[in-house]
Amino acid sequence: MKRFLLGLVVFGLLAVPTAEAGKKKPAPPPVVAATPPPPPPDPEAWRATPPAATPERPWNAPVPDVIQLSNGVPVYFLKNDALPLVTVRLHMDLGRENNPAGKAGLGALVANLLDEGTKNRDASGIAAAALGLGAELSVTAGAEGIDLSLNALTGEALGPSLDLLAEVALAPAFRSADFKRVQAEVLADLAANRSNPRSVASEVMLQQVFGPDHPYGYPVGGTTTSIAGLKPGDVKKYYKDWWQAGSAALVVVGAVDQETIVRELEARFGGWKRKAIQEPALIAPATLLKTRVVFVESPGSVQSMLLVATPGVARNAPDWHAANVAGTWVAGMFSSPMNMVLREERGWSYGAYGGFTEARDYGLFAVRSSVQADKTAPAVAEVLRVLGEAASKPPSEEMLNLSKDNLRKSLAGSFDTNATTAASLAAIPTYTLGATAWRDFDRQVEVINAARVASMAGRWFRPERQLIVVVGPRTVKATDASGAQIDVDVVKELQALGYEYVEVKPE
Repeated sequence: MKRFLLGLVVFGLLAVPTAEAGKKKPAPPPVVAATPPPPPPDPEAWRATPPAATPERPWNAPVPDVIQLSNGVPVYFLKNDALPLVTVRLHMDLGRENNPAGKAGLGALVANLLDEGTKNRDASGIAAAALGLGAELSVTAGAEGIDLSLNALTGEALGPSLDLLAEVALAPAFRSADFKRVQAEVLADLAANRSNPRSVASEVMLQQVFGPDHPYGYPVGGTTTSIAGLKPGDVKKYYKDWWQAGSAALVVVGAVDQETIVRELEARFGGWKRKAIQEPALIAPATLLKTRVVFVESPGSVQSMLLVATPGVARNAPDWHAANVAGTWVAGMFSSPMNMVLREERGWSYGAYGGFTEARDYGLFAVRSSVQADKTAPAVAEVLRVLGEAASKPPSEEMLNLSKDNLRKSLAGSFDTNATTAASLAAIPTYTLGATAWRDFDRQVEVINAARVASMAGRWFRPERQLIVVVGPRTVKATDASGAQIDVDVVKELQALGYEYVEVKPE
């Protein structure tokens, strides 16, 4: 037994009283909960506080010097020494009205052929010459004219680059082989446009607004019928009849002295002859007296293209700036009511935008949007409702200022390079504006008040003035509120709106 007790003591299983056993042990220190570390800072927290606006920096649009060559061709010159580059733009005041009846797109075809070959080089020779000079040469045709643009280096390369520009402009070959090839390319592009709802809507809109006897009633590039009917002789006759110094204007922007560039241009264009020509007369488009819906079927589409348009105001008209502010207010910005309703409130479209087009004689007010096909008729109703409300109620002070700021503060972006500056300055001869047009733009927009905008809205936005072109499916499947599949008769719903309704088939 003693041996067993001894074993317990040895292994500590039996408490043996000691002298310390009677003493009171101190209480253990209180347990203090550890303070958790602070959470890491949110790297995106800065987004909650918009940065403070920096002070507005004054900016004034440039005013070009206007010089004339010996034959009267105006030169709009603006020096820019930022880089050793220069842009020279030759604008020919030849628009759709210069196309003979039945030959829509002839001017655009002439423009396409200019850099396809000259009396000295073919298209590859022209391209190789430009590449060797570090230059870029392009030709474009628009509703109001034909433009040849040269981007070139200054110094020794400038003279040969101007030679190339003059050669393309003044000595085109118009070879039959080039004509046939370019004509085929244009016809292929027009055929491809048949599957583009936006192109189809634009073509139908022009026909409906201006009519088949008006030169503005056709796209700049013409139609399949008009282009297919052209002959090489038509191109040569157009060039002989219209391509003359009296229709030309030159714009120069870049690092070159005025005296130098005028001398260089005089050597190449000063001998270009002027001749008396009679400008074609244009009749004003008829104003709609009631809303018209024009439907073009696009089988299988899941969206409908809407194009709402009415004849507008000329770019050089006294009311242009007020109309432009009105168009910007109702449909020219993301925050405009047209986009807010169709995109943000209804969710039927990715965007709806519009405004007044720039035109020398007869412009347009137009709004475009692609919408869910099953919401085509409701979207048309909403577009007309927005326009009707704008026509009867002036904009708020906030929206008025936002519209004006949108126009004024975006202007500088049109002067950020030599090429964009030259394009902006080319608007002066294109629309017969004054040389100070862009410098005056800020002030002319700033003075527009709500009353003037309301006047323009009441004049142009009334629903009974609107032509609505719809390119979309005749019927489409959709899902109703219960989740069931339904068939939506788009045409029936459009007719139920109660407006004049017609269907057309583009050629």
